[in-house]
Amino acid sequence: MSYFVNAVGVPLPYSGASNHWYSASGSGPDLYGSSGNDSLYGASGVNVTMHGGMGDDIYYLYAASNKVAEAGSAGIDTISTWMNYKLPDNVENLIVTKAGNFAFGNGLDNIITAKAGHQTLDGGAGNDVLIDGGGGYDTFVVSNGNGSDLIANFAATDTVRLNGYGFMTFDQIHANMIQAGSNVILNLGSGEILEFKDTTIDKLQPSQFELPINKVGMTLSFNDDFNTLSLHNGQSGTWDTNFWWGAPNGSTLTQNNELQWYIDANYAPTSSVHPFSVDNGVLTITAAQTPADIKPLINNYEYTSGILTTHDTFSQTYGYFEMRPTCRKTPAPGRLSGCCRKTVRGRRSSTSWKCTDRTRTRF
Repeated sequence: MSYFVNAVGVPLPYSGASNHWYSASGSGPDLYGSSGNDSLYGASGVNVTMHGGMGDDIYYLYAASNKVAEAGSAGIDTISTWMNYKLPDNVENLIVTKAGNFAFGNGLDNIITAKAGHQTLDGGAGNDVLIDGGGGYDTFVVSNGNGSDLIANFAATDTVRLNGYGFMTFDQIHANMIQAGSNVILNLGSGEILEFKDTTIDKLQPSQFELPINKVGMTLSFNDDFNTLSLHNGQSGTWDTNFWWGAPNGSTLTQNNELQWYIDANYAPTSSVHPFSVDNGVLTITAAQTPADIKPLINNYEYTSGILTTHDTFSQTYGYFEMRPTCRKTPAPGRLSGCCRKTVRGRRSSTSWKCTDRTRTRF
């Protein structure tokens, strides 16, 4: 079995060669593999959960409706997909094949490979191996408290984003690097390191490191922790629930062929539908099937949802904008929610949030 040694010297295995092959086409809601090494293929338009069993299993996912369920200590498993993807529990390795997409690990020691360029890799917790598998221009996210990672094939066009380590300049980073044989080790503090495989210190340049902006001297101009929801009613409040060009009864984005109508909280005839709720700092925007009694009032759209925008209440052209997004992979059916926290100190005319079908976003 082939493997990759991580930054703390532990060999991380790849999945072994498959002996059995299974397809989700026509399989029903569940597809089961054998007790050996399997390849299981999802399919577009198929709602299926695939269960590989005890061996080393390789899953090929082609749609968000293709799911993977693995038990612990059941072989070394790999998911290969073109989609933005976060590894589920008990799966060790991930390959993302489409340019521009994201690849997120889980709490295990993962091997995560970007195959197409302009991708973002974040191993999460664990001592992970992150690989530029072709194309370059990848971003590797490394965060304080998530363990010691190793980056392989770190190209001149790649960047690493260091979160929470206190580095403010490249000089500080450079001072914490040592050459260890053919690899470079960056001491991150608190027992964590970041290892760059098969390179030398002189090849690592300032342009390859994304550092936090020094916010000393900046003044906080906008903040919402969503402990309450302040809706704008025309005279007071923060958040509008309609586009600035929307009709009194709400709006939609026809150019996107969207199925939902965004409810305007200030339009009394549709007040029985209120997509917004706040609980303990969590803002939830819920998409639901339109009740029959208000359907004629919203141009007969099948679904309702909501947007939030500060277009009429706050705008800022220059400065620094900060948000903290995390995407939930599988929202509950019909439920579009965001745990929203945004501090605005940046360049944008206004700030707005819109949840569309089957999307869950955290800001």
